[in-house]
Amino acid sequence: MKTYDVINIGAGPSGIVAGVTTKKQNPEKSMLMIKEERKGLVPCGIPNIFHDLNDVDKNVMGTKPFINPGGIVIVDPVVEADVSAKVLTLKSGDSYKYDKLIFATGSVPVVPTFIPGYDLKGVEYILKE
Repeated sequence: MKTYDVINIGAGPSGIVAGVTTKKQNPEKSMLMIKEERKGLVPCGIPNIFHDLNDVDKNVMGTKPFINPGGIVIVDPVVEADVSAKVLTLKSGDSYKYDKLIFATGSVPVVPTFIPGYDLKGVEYILKE
C-alpha cells in the first residue's frame, strides 16, 4: 500500500485549486489527486459551450497545474474512506494511506425557488451529478 503525505479527493475547480495551492506551498510533500472522470468540464463555462466556445473540448479543465509541480493523479473512484486508519480504497481495489486528506468533491446547486419565475418554461438548471 502506497502512502502519501496528502491525498486530494476531487479534481473539479475546488480540488484543482486546493491541490495546486497545497503542492506549491509544500513542494517536499508527496501528493495524490484522485478523480472519477478522465475529463472534467469547467462548470461555469457549460452555458457557453455551444454559443461562445463551439466545442465541449474547449471547456475542459485539466490537472496539469497540479502535475507540473510534482503531483500525481489517478482516475478511479474512491469507494471507501477509513478515516481512523487513514486509508482510502478505490473501485479498482487499490488502497492508499495518507497523512492529510482533502475532500473537494463538489457541491449541489440550489434551485432558487424564492425567485419568481424559477419554474417557467425555458428556464434551465445545470445540475451536477
